[in-house]
Amino acid sequence: MQLEVKCGDHTVHAFANRQGSYISRHTGRKLKSLEIIFDALTDDQKEWATEIANDDAVVETLGAESAQWRIGKHDYAYTLGSPGARFTWELLEAEFVQANGLVIDGWELKPYKYEENFISDDALQIIARVEVTAEEKNRIRDMPEYFSVVRKGIQDEPREMRFGPCLWSPHGDRFRIGLRLIDKKYDEKNCSHGFNEPRETNLTGRTIRTSMELRRLLDLLVAKSVLSQTDVDQIRNLGETQVSREVWTRDYVKNLDEWLDQEGE
Repeated sequence: MQLEVKCGDHTVHAFANRQGSYISRHTGRKLKSLEIIFDALTDDQKEWATEIANDDAVVETLGAESAQWRIGKHDYAYTLGSPGARFTWELLEAEFVQANGLVIDGWELKPYKYEENFISDDALQIIARVEVTAEEKNRIRDMPEYFSVVRKGIQDEPREMRFGPCLWSPHGDRFRIGLRLIDKKYDEKNCSHGFNEPRETNLTGRTIRTSMELRRLLDLLVAKSVLSQTDVDQIRNLGETQVSREVWTRDYVKNLDEWLDQEGE
């Protein structure tokens, strides 16, 4: 089957070699796949076709088979000394996912910005921004390590996930939080340690603990003229929940959107 494929500013005349299907990792839906073959007649055409394929671009088939596709597997063959090349592309029906809401342990949040991707074959990462009240901010802060997440409008099946670093900033009388959620599957399959670990984690924990102890110590010095052993024990008696909440304050930024936009999210 002959067809035209619009690739940005270029249009190629291709032959559809094989039709098939694949299962979307995002939604579990069955989507179309198509293998096409086309010739790039010059070295310039070969160059832009290679760049488009490597960029994981979205292309469009025109006419009766009009649809949008992502470029999957791709390859080309050429004859030494001859210009151009013959390209083979796998086209995967494009899917544009947007969550209408994130249901976290039965509690629904409405992101005002949302994206998701896979950081391994089956481990999903969600990057979203939400605006919440002070009470809701504290509820996010105090969530358990793992919890169920449903992406409304994408897939009803819950996934077990956890929070990565969640930056936050005040926004009027509310707060904006940059949520990063990571599949539990990723933790189960990726046991390698991060750079400068465990030093970084240990240092961070000790610094935060020292800061909290010092703060409490100063409060006692203001209130009392002499410290007893009971006072010292009280300074050092910090629960894990208190330390965890102090860690949360380290992810504060003045303006969440400006910070994340500068990172190119």
